[in-house]
Amino acid sequence: MVTVLRRAAALALAAGAAALAAACGGNPGRQDGDGIPPGPPPALPVEEYMPSPRQIAEDGWARTVLMARCLERFGIDSAYPDRRVLRGPATRTERRYGTPDAARAREWGYWLPGDDTAPQDAAPGAAENQVSSGTVAEYAGRKVPEGGCHGEAVRALDGPDATPQTYGDALRTANDMELAAYERARRHPQVRKAEQMWAACMAGKGYDLPADVFSASDRLDLPPVRPRPGPSSPEIATAVADAACMGEASVAVVWQTVEAACQREEIAKDPAKWEGVRRTYRAHFANVERVLRDNPPRG
Repeated sequence: MVTVLRRAAALALAAGAAALAAACGGNPGRQDGDGIPPGPPPALPVEEYMPSPRQIAEDGWARTVLMARCLERFGIDSAYPDRRVLRGPATRTERRYGTPDAARAREWGYWLPGDDTAPQDAAPGAAENQVSSGTVAEYAGRKVPEGGCHGEAVRALDGPDATPQTYGDALRTANDMELAAYERARRHPQVRKAEQMWAACMAGKGYDLPADVFSASDRLDLPPVRPRPGPSSPEIATAVADAACMGEASVAVVWQTVEAACQREEIAKDPAKWEGVRRTYRAHFANVERVLRDNPPRG
């Protein structure tokens, strides 16, 4: 009976989030009869203006390739291998609002599935550091490019049309807006109510925690590098309870619905600026794709 009452409260909270999201400046979209947005929460508008986790990885791979080719001109073998392995979250919203789903929590606890620890690369030598950063004007009888091999790689990926806005400029603009919208949504009364419901649910499972969905994993004080948790570990038990309460309180649905509306509101203030951000982002990743396509992994 308690679970039924909690679920009913969560549904009412999700309906309230939809209405208040509209007041935040955006329309939460088509709703069913009781005001709850049908299906998953709306996508975050900022995803149109900044890279996905995979694209972030691809950008790093392309920079590694370009810097290695540059260093070769100076007779230097890069200490950083061309290792194109995707690690970390698969989507922008994975772990954004708290714990993963219960099935994943039962197997992995608070770990990301798979091996999320990258192997340690050898430290670069003095010559590589100097030529990469451009702190020397010449090396081995050759002129070092402005900003070193790193600067050369950045310019290659930005392309000739990067002025007055580089990809770095565009990314900072999108990151700043994303962070502001995230924090604004988190302070929203409906999100705070969802977190309070989550805390009440966790209390019912024996966990005395503040109304902060990240407090369960924080309380465990998990080291970044540790063995994969076993089935009977406190990490697994906490993560499973955490995931169940996240679902009961609809925290992710409420939070993402409000955050998406706040992002739409910000974008609507200056559509021309955001169209420029989108163009710069797309041009940059067209260059990233070309570099990776033209330079397959060696060996």
